[in-house]
Amino acid sequence: MNEIAQKWLDKATEDLRLIENEIKLEDPLYNIIVFHIQQFVEKYLKAFLISKNINPERTHNIDLLLNKCKSIDKDFEEFFESSLVDLTECAVSIRYPDADIVIDDDFTNEALGLAYRLKKLIDTKLGQ
Repeated sequence: MNEIAQKWLDKATEDLRLIENEIKLEDPLYNIIVFHIQQFVEKYLKAFLISKNINPERTHNIDLLLNKCKSIDKDFEEFFESSLVDLTECAVSIRYPDADIVIDDDFTNEALGLAYRLKKLIDTKLGQ
């Protein structure tokens, strides 16, 4: 795998460590967790694209990144019928007090489960 893709995976792993530590707390901060889930997913998708010699644009849009990945590998299609694409809103708007999105433990757990599935798929594709 190329060095830049590995750097994206390493950064994503930092997000995952934070998520796994925060979610174990008695009163986890779900907004912070889903923000980092979004960041993790975004970085993992970008790492996959970079590993395929595609330079992803600067975006937080999970749907856009998933579409680019799907154009290379149809296995990414399974994530389009999930709430993974809803994470795009968690990149920016969730950090502000007037955000319309409500984050609870159900959404957080579902998003985290999807993030782990995506990680497994990409790790397999990249021989990790």
